[in-house]
Amino acid sequence: MNILSITGALFSLVSLILMFVQWRWTAVVAFVGLLLTVLGSSGFAGAMLPLFWGFAALVVVGLNFMLPREVVASRLGVGYIGLGGLTGLVLGYLISVNVMVIGAVVGIVLGGLAFSMTPSGRHLDFPSARFLQYLCAKGLPSAVVLSMAGYVAIILIEEYAR
Repeated sequence: MNILSITGALFSLVSLILMFVQWRWTAVVAFVGLLLTVLGSSGFAGAMLPLFWGFAALVVVGLNFMLPREVVASRLGVGYIGLGGLTGLVLGYLISVNVMVIGAVVGIVLGGLAFSMTPSGRHLDFPSARFLQYLCAKGLPSAVVLSMAGYVAIILIEEYAR
């Protein structure tokens, strides 16, 4: 393992922790981890992977700056969304690498649904526009961060399992 791959893996782990804190720049930290891991690999990932996820990180950061500060700073239900997304990511990866991102999104939706059924999440009034806005504000950054961390894990497994 070279220093770029190790640093990329550390950035990805930090981004997974920051996902539960809901920091505005979490997607950028995850992207730096992905980029360092791709640069440290022997060309398994190609150039399109960091390009696509770089644009996704820019969209997430842009949306975080457009949303009201109260929405971005709120941590209500982030644990449900994060754990649901992480579970979906792992289950999707166990099915196929191609299903990994879809599994994360399904897990995020189910985590948001589970939170809306708790006493502290009843104010989201599932199904309603408020629930959908909440899910988009908290779920999209989580989906992008989880997907990039998943690709970092795939690159490291493919690169160093030989």
